[in-house]
Amino acid sequence: MKLNTEKLLDRILIAKPNATPDDVRRLAPALAHLPDTELAARIAKARRRKER
Repeated sequence: MKLNTEKLLDRILIAKPNATPDDVRRLAPALAHLPDTELAARIAKARRRKER
């Protein structure tokens, strides 16, 4: 089964709107292996999706 990281990030941002990469790592260990820049980019993308 494939993990849907987009939905996972969306749910994290609903629960914690100002989530930092460290918060995401703590809440979603499946994303912990990503570097800070990649994680920050994915968080920003999820925030933009949420705004629409």
